[in-house]
Amino acid sequence: MRTNNQKLSIPTCWDHAVSSWLSCLQAKGLSSSTIILYRSRISQLARGLGSSPESVSTEQLEQWCGQQKWASETRRSAYIVYGQFFTHLHERTGVTNPARSLTSPPPPPREPRPAPEEAITEALGKADPRVSLMIHLGATLGLRIGEIVLVHRDDIEQEVMGPVLRVHGKGNKKRSVPISQEFASELLEWCERGNGWAFPSQRGQHLQPHSASAILSAALPGKWTAHTLRHRFATMAYEVDRDILTVQRLLGHASVATTMRYAKPPREALVRAVQGASLCDSRSPAIAVDFRRSDVTVTAEGVRLLSADGIEYTLQFDDAVLCALARQVDPEDAKK
Repeated sequence: MRTNNQKLSIPTCWDHAVSSWLSCLQAKGLSSSTIILYRSRISQLARGLGSSPESVSTEQLEQWCGQQKWASETRRSAYIVYGQFFTHLHERTGVTNPARSLTSPPPPPREPRPAPEEAITEALGKADPRVSLMIHLGATLGLRIGEIVLVHRDDIEQEVMGPVLRVHGKGNKKRSVPISQEFASELLEWCERGNGWAFPSQRGQHLQPHSASAILSAALPGKWTAHTLRHRFATMAYEVDRDILTVQRLLGHASVATTMRYAKPPREALVRAVQGASLCDSRSPAIAVDFRRSDVTVTAEGVRLLSADGIEYTLQFDDAVLCALARQVDPEDAKK
C-alpha cells in the first residue's frame, strides 16, 4: 500500500520547477489546503509523464490528459493547475507552454442545494454542543468549512452596532459577519476551552477542514453536507430583502455570479413573478397558478384563492380578477 508521501512524491527532474512554483503560490497568499491540492495535481502529472517539465510537449500533455478517466470537475481543476504551472515555467525559463491548448469543459449549471430545515433540526437534535456550534456557523452565518475551523477568540470583536465575527476566507481575505451578543458569548466560551480555538485539534492547533467536513457529514442526515449549510444560509439571507449584493458580501464571494448559484429563490417569488407578467386576454392565463375551484372565496376585501400547492392569495376586484374568475370559477360559485 502506498503512503500519502508516496502518492505526493515528485520525480527529481520536476522537483526544482515545482518547488519554485509552490513558493510563488505561497507568496500570493494561497491557503495551505489549496497549495496541497495543487501539489497533488502536479505530482500526478509528473509521475505520469516522467520526462522533465521543460521537455513536455503539447502533444504529450494532451495525450496523457485524454487517457485520464476524470469527472468534469476534476478535469477542470487539473487543467487550471497545469496552466498555472506551465505559465510559471515559461516565465522563468522561456520554454513553450504546452498547456495553452488545454480547454476546460464548461461547468455544468448548478442548482442551489440548501439543506432543508428538517435535516438541520434532526442533526441538531443528535449533535453534541461543539458539533451543534459547527452547524450554526454554517447554516446561520454561511461560513465555509475551512472558515469554521479557523474561528478564534481574537476574531470576535465588539463594534458600535454590536459584536462581529472576523472570518478568514479564501486567499486570506477577511470579512465581518454580524452576530448576536448571545452567540458571541457562546463562541468565546468555547474558544476559552480550546486554547483560543473554537474547534481545537489534539495537537493544540485548530481542527483540519477535512476532519470537520467528515464530522458534519456524519451529523447531517442523508446526502446533506457542510457546504449545503452554506447554501441554506444564502437562500434564507436572500429571502429577507432580495439583496444579492448583501448576501455576496456576507458569503465572501468575489463575484455576484457565484452568489447567485448559492441562493435559491423561494417558490412563492417565482409564482408571483410569473403571475405579474401574465396577460389578461384570450391567449394567456390571467393568473399563472393552479387554483382549485373549491378553494375560491369571494369576500368584501376581494377574492381569496388557495393554489394547489397551498399558497394563499387575496386579489382585489379589478379587470384582471374578473378575467381570472371567468376561467377559474363558475359564475354560480362567484355569486355566493
